[in-house]
Amino acid sequence: MQRKLDAVLFDLDNTLLDRDRSFDVFAEMLARHYFPGETPERHRFIAGQLRAADMDGYKDKHELFRELPDMLSWAGAPAADELFAFYSRHYPEQATLMEAAEELLDYCGERYRLGLITNGGSDVQNRKIDRLGIRARFGAVVVSGDVGIRKPDPAIFRLALSLLDVLPERALYIGDHPRNDMAGACEAGLHTVWFERNQPWDNAISAVPLRKTKSLRELIGWL
Repeated sequence: MQRKLDAVLFDLDNTLLDRDRSFDVFAEMLARHYFPGETPERHRFIAGQLRAADMDGYKDKHELFRELPDMLSWAGAPAADELFAFYSRHYPEQATLMEAAEELLDYCGERYRLGLITNGGSDVQNRKIDRLGIRARFGAVVVSGDVGIRKPDPAIFRLALSLLDVLPERALYIGDHPRNDMAGACEAGLHTVWFERNQPWDNAISAVPLRKTKSLRELIGWL
């Protein structure tokens, strides 16, 4: 790209981490664990209901597990706290890298300082990062649950930039969520790339990404 950069920063879920695949594996694990006598078809149905209710990760998890028994007409269901504990214990262990994420990190790591900014609870997000084995690649890892600031608040982007000692106009942020990632990073003064996954573009925001892509591999060589 023509603009001179010093740093590239990334979102985690559905950017570097393939959340669809990771949560799918977890959902089927939960179905098999709590419905051991059911058929594989029933397990897939239960997992599908859980995936749909999760709303691509944006459903509050305590609320999700309070609602799940009614959604499944689940007689004798465990308490929501038990289901949330099962999620907290097992979901991070299913963390899987997005296709070409490792290659892109290798490429960018040879050229730029790297940062990671993610919304979510401290325990689950940090365990996912460690499960992926990518923490050491970044000069700044900022988890909203650790710092009390959430995207799209530009303050969380500025915090990461300060840890990297990089000016916003010399940094680029890659993420999948139009408002949390694109609008938040733009307001903080960073350049952006929109990774098109499950979230439709929000026409109410004014952010204009430098590039839109459906493949991280396309960014290798462009950056």
